[in-house]
Amino acid sequence: MNDIFQDLENALEVKKFDFCALGISQEEQKIVEENEKIFMNTFRKYRNNLFGLCESLYNISEALKKTDSFMAWYESIGLSKDMVSVLLKRWQLYLSFKDYQEKIFSLSDLAIKTLTHKDVLYDDQLAILQGNVTIAKEIKELLAPAMEKNEMDFKKTGEKYFNFKKIKKIEKRMENLPAEDITAFKKELQQYIKELQELLKYKKYDPTKTDDENQHTIDEMFS
Repeated sequence: MNDIFQDLENALEVKKFDFCALGISQEEQKIVEENEKIFMNTFRKYRNNLFGLCESLYNISEALKKTDSFMAWYESIGLSKDMVSVLLKRWQLYLSFKDYQEKIFSLSDLAIKTLTHKDVLYDDQLAILQGNVTIAKEIKELLAPAMEKNEMDFKKTGEKYFNFKKIKKIEKRMENLPAEDITAFKKELQQYIKELQELLKYKKYDPTKTDDENQHTIDEMFS
């Protein structure tokens, strides 16, 4: 597993930087070494805090799902939709690839957005996480051919409104779940399917009908 934080710590421990060869004074060297410690401590704290931020935000989103009030909550504390989206995408990626926690929480927001794009499939995500590439631009370049192919495959199937390849992601995720989580996963999946089935009952408001007649179609949807 590629951990850029660990690589950075190891590099500093080895002390490859030659102060004398570069004509750096002892006073300047002392400043650098003192701030190296501050820099690394801040890095460690940020990494741990990012995990906590994503986890707690996800838990809040789940708690407010029934009342559909999550957006109202995060807007009330000044968070933007984009910020929340990236944090949740990072957490969802972690839930699918828990063995790659260090790398997932070391990647930039742009890299996370690329990895969680709708045209990036499970196997493509895994290949990136198993590799050594961490720069967002390079990740995008590596994924571009697969994303283009997946987009074309999606269009060929005639799936105009839904990306059916997400079903494959769900299947892959289920395969990688611990045995003790399978029951809870299936329960949530059943609820997800139930809510999708409710959409099949939806009937658009008909302006040629009375309000009472339209109300009847709405009642049917929730019956």
